[in-house]
Amino acid sequence: MSRFMTRAGRLVVLPSVFSIAVAIAGGAVALSDAAESVATSSSQDADPGSGGTTPGTAVPVEKEPMHRIVWEVEQLRVYDIVVPPHKNTLYHTHLHDFMGVTIAVPPKDKAEAEEKAAAPGEEAEPEAEEERPIKEYEVWFESQAKPYTHRITNPSRRPLHMVAIEVVKTIEFLPGQRPFSPAVGSVELENERVRVVRYTLDPGQSVPDHVHNFPVFIVALGPGQVADACRPDMHDHAEAAGFLCFTSGPPDHKIRNSGYRPISLLEFEVRQAW
Repeated sequence: MSRFMTRAGRLVVLPSVFSIAVAIAGGAVALSDAAESVATSSSQDADPGSGGTTPGTAVPVEKEPMHRIVWEVEQLRVYDIVVPPHKNTLYHTHLHDFMGVTIAVPPKDKAEAEEKAAAPGEEAEPEAEEERPIKEYEVWFESQAKPYTHRITNPSRRPLHMVAIEVVKTIEFLPGQRPFSPAVGSVELENERVRVVRYTLDPGQSVPDHVHNFPVFIVALGPGQVADACRPDMHDHAEAAGFLCFTSGPPDHKIRNSGYRPISLLEFEVRQAW
């Protein structure tokens, strides 16, 4: 089971973030986990007999090919996850807290809807109870109190894209110790492990000076350029939505949109000693 903290801090208990159905503009993409039956061989992407083709041969998440590591230190990893159309990942196992944002959710097109339509005189197959619509750019958090094995299946004609952060080496704090500093943007998610703040900046606009007590990861939700986000007097350019940069200091900074188009950013502050 997965535990999601919503913007208001409400805990929502669901199957894995990757085992729910995703709906955008009236469409959906089904994502499967180890609790479901193994898909037919025509949907398998790995060679028969290789690791990850069944839950019993699952690989560690860092060895799953579609979970591409784009930044890594001893304590933390950042993944760029892209599942191509009509493909699935290998079965893989999560051992650590996982958090991130779903950047691109492929809608179900008309042809796919027709394929699943009921034949004349037959009732349409009901949606699984665990399915829940989520939106593009929705932030999620998955606590791994014990190992969890699943795979991601994308039956759509468009890619599924996510950016995720894994807390590999946990440094625990007692409640009340080293709290998050006051946020200056819109808080999308907050719990004892992470706080995610969203900023939308017009060209030339800046986020007010603010302070962080913990490491910060910045994810761009579209193309653009920002200054002073992770390094003073430096520009970070995003060709497309995805992981932008990391900073563990200085503790205070001010993010400025130094590009020519509006940009939206997510600031993941992970409550972790550094």
